[in-house]
Order: sequence, then structure tokens, then C-alpha cells
Amino acid sequence: MASPTLSLETVNRQQWIMDEQISSIPLAMQGRLIASCHVEFLDEHGGAVDNHVIFRFMFVNPQTEGSSYAPAGTLGVTMGFREIGTAARPNRAVLWGESITAAGPHVNSMRSIAVPVAPGTRLRSLLRQVRVQDMLPADYTPVAGGTSIGSRNMMSQWLSHCAVAGILVPPPALIGAPVGVWNDFNYVWLRPRLAGEAPFPVAPAHANGPPPPPVPAPVPGNPPPIAIPVGAVNYLHPLYPYPANPVLNY
Repeated sequence: MASPTLSLETVNRQQWIMDEQISSIPLAMQGRLIASCHVEFLDEHGGAVDNHVIFRFMFVNPQTEGSSYAPAGTLGVTMGFREIGTAARPNRAVLWGESITAAGPHVNSMRSIAVPVAPGTRLRSLLRQVRVQDMLPADYTPVAGGTSIGSRNMMSQWLSHCAVAGILVPPPALIGAPVGVWNDFNYVWLRPRLAGEAPFPVAPAHANGPPPPPVPAPVPGNPPPIAIPVGAVNYLHPLYPYPANPVLNY
């Protein structure tokens, strides 16, 4: 499905893309030191049961003054794969980035998980993994109902490649012991339906799948999100193989 906006704000931001041929991400932005990384599962809620998955990178040194590549007060960037589609490639996806000037989780985040960042990591090191691992070109996968999926698969691959490179340090993926962010990729994180809304369809659980993850505490005034196991075959990407990871069950 087409992804939602990837930023915390609706104004005062800049956007860039990277695909197999070009990158509009400014070199000065790529040189920024990264202080923290969060994997965030956003509530799509557009008629299908899925999340859009992004990274939220916060800078060591926020940008106090505006520049040609980011507005004043830029604290970091969000990055995710976004379907933009063309006549020749209707499910074409690019890596999409946006500057952010607010701290904290995305306004649509149902699940936000901190992933430790190796000291001295710059944005360019994270982007380099997309290039050297041939994650572009990318395409979303069409599924029944006229929609398409892919960000969960692509983002878990990006995280896995960065973990192997030692620049992001998620918990180890141990056979039979899914922990932290790896287990969360096996679930769709959604807010409960409101009164009058149709109930969520429930995807079949994987054979020998992971145990239900802990449900986050609700934000004051809001119910906690619900966790639904993802289907067994929905997230196989046709353009490149998934790196071996026994904890991810799709």
C-alpha cells in the first residue's frame, strides 16, 4: 500500500529520495553523526492490516540554523522505503527521507523500539548498506485486494545488514529465543478499532511461530495497541534474497 507521510510534522520539513540511479540526500546531511535510532511501526489504517516501518535517526548535534538542505531546528531524519510507482513499474519503491524538527515517536507510531548505534556512526554509513547490499532497485509486492506491501521486509533487511556491519547493535537473534525488535517484526501493531468500525481480520499465525510479544503500556487516554501475527508468505521480496535470520518468520 502507499505509505503515509514519514514525518512528525506537516510543514517545515525537507524530503529526499535515493534509488538505484541517484540520491538527492545532501552530502552535508549524510555526514551527520547519529545519536540514536528507533524502529517505528506506524498504523497504516487505510483499509488493510499492515504497518509502515521506518527508522528515526536523531543527530548528535541538532541543526540550529536553516540551510539549503534542512530547516532550522532539524533534530534528525526519518528514513523508510516508500512506494511511488510509475507506468513502467507500478510498484516501484525508493528510499525516502524527511527532516524532523520534533523529538519523540512519529505521531502514528504504534511501536517504537530503540536500537543502539555504534559510536561515530554517520548517516552515510547507514545509507551505504542500502547500496552495497543491492537493496535498490526495490519494488513493493502486490497482494490480494489491490494493495501492496514491502516496507516491513525491506526495513528488517536493512536493519540486519547494519547489524552485521556493526553500526546498529540490536539484541542477538538466537534460535528459539526471539527478543526485542526482531520479534516485533513478526507482528502487525495496530490501534484497536473504534466504535462502529469493522473488526480487524486476523492473519494466520506461523507454524511454530513466536510467542505473543509484550503489549506496550497505553498512552494516557488511549488504549494499548494490539499485536497480530503477520502471514507466512506475505513479505518475500522478489528482487533480492532475505539474509538468514532464524527469528524473522516471513
